[in-house]
Amino acid sequence: MKNITKILSVALVAMMVLSLSAVALADTPSVYIPKKLAKLLDASLDDFQIPTLKTKVTGLQGMKDKAGKPIMSTTCKDKYTGEYVQAKGITEDSVMQFQFSEKLDWFGTTLSALDGGWTNIELDETGYGELEVGELHHQIPRWGNFQGGKDYGAYSETFEFENTGKCVKVTVTLKDSEDFFRTGMEGGVMSITFNKVNVQLDSKNETATTDVWYVSHVSAKYPEGNYIIGVDTEWRNDAKANLASYKISYAVAEDQIYQITYAPNTTSVAEVRTYVSWAKRSTIDYANIADVTGDVCANYLPSSNEGNTSIHHYTADEAIFGQFFKSRADWENGSAHANSGSGNKLNKWYKNNGQDWLTPRWNNGAQVRNIKKGTTSFKSPRVY
Repeated sequence: MKNITKILSVALVAMMVLSLSAVALADTPSVYIPKKLAKLLDASLDDFQIPTLKTKVTGLQGMKDKAGKPIMSTTCKDKYTGEYVQAKGITEDSVMQFQFSEKLDWFGTTLSALDGGWTNIELDETGYGELEVGELHHQIPRWGNFQGGKDYGAYSETFEFENTGKCVKVTVTLKDSEDFFRTGMEGGVMSITFNKVNVQLDSKNETATTDVWYVSHVSAKYPEGNYIIGVDTEWRNDAKANLASYKISYAVAEDQIYQITYAPNTTSVAEVRTYVSWAKRSTIDYANIADVTGDVCANYLPSSNEGNTSIHHYTADEAIFGQFFKSRADWENGSAHANSGSGNKLNKWYKNNGQDWLTPRWNNGAQVRNIKKGTTSFKSPRVY
């Protein structure tokens, strides 16, 4: 009798698991992700505000070498004489000054770990702020390392600035918008990210360039209680603004969130490894087969290898990468607990050790064995 009871209990549990899986599958909404951005939305940064920023560093002095000779700049020339000028360096009294056209709600930068990491920079009512840089262990943050944000009522924005004051990235979060992805779920918050790039105007004149804004990401976050809680799409800066990649985030439970990256289309990608002697390791570059010169890929089979080049074949909407989060808070700040493997280990999970600074890959640690679902168990809900 005990054995029969045990068998019935196991069968009942199995039926419940199957039922829950069926409900989750039935409740999975479709997600509209077209091949081209124009079919998803028509967005222009001209519809939103961008504060201007002027920066200046005080207390600079002419730099000299060990012999006391002036160190000359290799890029800056005197506008009158045309001669290279002496390079200037930061002193102990140097201060970086910021003047915005309007006060932001928040502003700061990420310094080195020795200098405390994230540092908030207070702005007065005129939009002016200061950062004492003379005693920093490392140089002033450079590329996009100054961030700020402001709420404009109908929308809010976050900004990234170079140390020159040039704004290079803007993310607009809309307060009240239709669901771009047509999921049918209520309460979704839509965001559009614009990136600035410098493009060449004349193929024969390398100095004829201009800055252009383009939409790099469109994303959505949905309220708790939904099976799908996030959609993130990345778009190429090409003539047709084609889809580059997309991710869907699934809340299987409060402490089980899976973010799955899918292939945007059927393609083959060349992975080229180049050994960097000073770092004693390889960098990894990826290129679409159409971008690879010559017939290097003509006779390759999917995921074949030859020397330092591998060819990977992906089918449209195939799951190609996964990340696992232990809470919604971790998901929102990008703190993944584990990453999926690759190849025949795609459905296995490995401790997330952070992103590699030299290659566009994640550093995986020891295998994590208590995560229940595999990457490929999440079939894409994409329609277009």
